[in-house]
Amino acid sequence: DKVGDNTDAFPLNKTEQYDTDGDTLGDNFERSIGTDPDLPDTDSDGTNDSIDAFPLDFNEYLDTDKDGVGDNSDTCPEDKRGHIDTDNDTVCDGSDPFPLNPNEWADSDNDGYGDNSAFYPTDPSKSLKSEDINVEPQSESGFIDSSMPIIIALGAIYFVFKYFSKKL
Repeated sequence: DKVGDNTDAFPLNKTEQYDTDGDTLGDNFERSIGTDPDLPDTDSDGTNDSIDAFPLDFNEYLDTDKDGVGDNSDTCPEDKRGHIDTDNDTVCDGSDPFPLNPNEWADSDNDGYGDNSAFYPTDPSKSLKSEDINVEPQSESGFIDSSMPIIIALGAIYFVFKYFSKKL
């Protein structure tokens, strides 16, 4: 690189010679990533560019879980499986078996029922069975449930009428 080793900040790197700001990043490298080779802390957040995970973002400098989202913006800074907590139960979606239910965040026995609503959260042999589940009508008046046989009968009559009217 035509710079003597005594004055070359990077004697083993042919593409770098200088580190003007002393941040241990070569000036050419800093130009290539958009940081200022004359400032050791380009974004002025108090963290040297060489250890700043986000050297161009004043609001971020650390990414503990290495997910590409800075810890200040990351709801789950130590969970690399995700940085979002959709149901706001303080358990990140990547670790939450029930990411849309704020009342459930664990299923210790892997029975599909959250620990908070299971009577035996650590015993899968005592999970609710389908016959134990009581299904209530969707409407309080029960109108839909009591009307269903009539609706089915009318559908059947309509089908029979359409079928035989095509045959004629």
